[in-house]
Amino acid sequence: MDLDLFSTFIEVSKTRHFGKAADNLYLTQSAVSARIRLLESNVNTRLFERNTKQVNLTEHGVKLLQHAEVILRAWDNAKLDLMNDNETREKLSIASTPGLWHYIFNQKIVDLLVPEEIDTHATDQQTADRLINTLSLAEEDIRRSMIEEALDLALVYDNINDPDIGYQQIGSMNLRLMVHQRHESCFQLKSTPYIHVNWGHSFNLFHHKQFGDTLNLTLQTDNAQTAQHSLLSTGGCAYLPDILLDESNEFVGIDNKIAPTYKRKVYACYRRQSTRKTAIETLIRKLSF
Repeated sequence: MDLDLFSTFIEVSKTRHFGKAADNLYLTQSAVSARIRLLESNVNTRLFERNTKQVNLTEHGVKLLQHAEVILRAWDNAKLDLMNDNETREKLSIASTPGLWHYIFNQKIVDLLVPEEIDTHATDQQTADRLINTLSLAEEDIRRSMIEEALDLALVYDNINDPDIGYQQIGSMNLRLMVHQRHESCFQLKSTPYIHVNWGHSFNLFHHKQFGDTLNLTLQTDNAQTAQHSLLSTGGCAYLPDILLDESNEFVGIDNKIAPTYKRKVYACYRRQSTRKTAIETLIRKLSF
């Protein structure tokens, strides 16, 4: 099947509009429509419900979208492999969520590029040469990609429940309910606009047990940076990593007696039977915090 059909399908699903998708893909709208019709013909089902204002995915469209994203990522990884003419070079794909990249692992990317120390007493030891591909994905997409063997390493909040996938805790971060310093004096737990950041299943269980439905929920997001920017621009409160309190005097943590700190564990997940086990173990060690 033509992979351009999948890329067009994904773009239409993102924009919910054939014209906008055409602009983003530098195609005519008729070309986009033709590709979608061909894809629907190939899978023998409708993928979009169309109306005058926008298009929406059908139930089958939602299912296909998950597979299309994995297929295109796998194809991109395959092209990266073929671009490298050094047969001994290891290629590793690592995925994490936008929040973890931003608050934790962006600081450690440089560590991935530093060669392992060489034992000067060993005559046959060489530094491994690696090509690393990093991806920023939603946790559900990461889980699916690991199960479908499209990733070597996943850095996630909750371990992946699959017998073929191993995991180990590589660190933790403290999440504090915080506000912008200019709004501290008017903060009220039940009335201040609250932004709920999805920090994973265990955090959501803690959150429900602690607060139930008592908070003034105004926004839900998987992206902690969205919450951070919202606090800066319009106010409100949100659970964010306490490293923000050290890095900036713009935020203030709410007293633990009012809103307890939550210790968010972070895990590295990997395939137990991977042929790149040594390289993966090295990466896990360098990414631990």
